[in-house]
Amino acid sequence: MTRTSNARSLGATALAGLLAAPLLAVLAATPAHAESTAEILAGRERIKVSVTADDDAPDRCVYTLQNEAAFLVTIPAGETESRVFEATPGEKNVSIECESGLEVEKKVTVGQTDLLLDLVDLGLTAAGSSNLTTDPTKG
Repeated sequence: MTRTSNARSLGATALAGLLAAPLLAVLAATPAHAESTAEILAGRERIKVSVTADDDAPDRCVYTLQNEAAFLVTIPAGETESRVFEATPGEKNVSIECESGLEVEKKVTVGQTDLLLDLVDLGLTAAGSSNLTTDPTKG
């Protein structure tokens, strides 16, 4: 092997290493699976609780409202389960505890009923624009 072919070989190896480094970084940063996640939203006289289960396994969760009403829910693997609960206006404590280890506690402020905004939301939902509703528990 000549000095020129050694330099080319070394250059090709260095170039391959430079090109592979970003790919390896992306693969290392990509999780093997998604963990369970939760969202708690307050609206007008409603609270919406949503849990998305891990891609690999179903999850069982208990939703607790105001430290008294508890609901046991099973969520299939990789799916989202949402529940909407009626609530009186004011501050409410909501917690979620799941077998997967997910624990979320949140204090939310439930609003008063507003008939005009409820009619607007009804119209938006009927028109297929539920993502534009003024009450996040109705989207």
